[in-house]
Amino acid sequence: MFWLVASSWFYVSEIKEVFPDRLSLAKTQYPVFFKYSNSDVQFGNEFNSFKDFTLRKLEPNNRLLIKGSYTLGEYNNTSHQNLGIARAISASKLFNQVNKSQILTMAQLRDSSYNQNFKNSQWVNAIDFKVLTSNNFIEENAHGARLSLSQNLNHPKVQAYLKYIAIENPDSYFSLFETSMIDSDSVALNCISIKDQLLLNGINSSQVNILPMLLDSTKNPYLEIYINKSQSNEY
Repeated sequence: MFWLVASSWFYVSEIKEVFPDRLSLAKTQYPVFFKYSNSDVQFGNEFNSFKDFTLRKLEPNNRLLIKGSYTLGEYNNTSHQNLGIARAISASKLFNQVNKSQILTMAQLRDSSYNQNFKNSQWVNAIDFKVLTSNNFIEENAHGARLSLSQNLNHPKVQAYLKYIAIENPDSYFSLFETSMIDSDSVALNCISIKDQLLLNGINSSQVNILPMLLDSTKNPYLEIYINKSQSNEY
């Protein structure tokens, strides 16, 4: 009996103080997080600061992309197709002061190693928030961005964006294609210019693919950038 009491005291006062429980760790690590096989959003210690920062970046023309992660090892007890979209929708309710048309939600399937790490830690952020920029030069979307060809592609805003995506996606693959109102070989030079800028920012030539030009006389010309993550979703 003495041993049981002494060991319990030592665990609570010494070991647990040095090694906090997983939930407490998650609260210090993530502004928003989830429990394994659960779609109820949890708040971290820095949630209010994170939310204020996100709202300041969310200008009227911008949109907020919320991407929920999920694994095939988790049990989905929601009415949604998967836990990823359920988590994204749950997180979107934290921004109820934002117009619904400004919020995009989507799911991301993660691989078996992510599932094992999530299962071991029990509490993981499992969510990504990204403010999508929209201006005269760039219109970001869930898979990349659309650059206006009626604007100068050498503009500092465009150059800053290309540098940003190169830094954020060093192992990803980039697909480029242009839409033009006229059939002209010179239009392809825009894709070549964007590819050169990505290479200058550290992307390998094998990671950039230029697709055939698309003719569409009903739309203003633009250049589309698709960013394809290279991560594996094997199980």
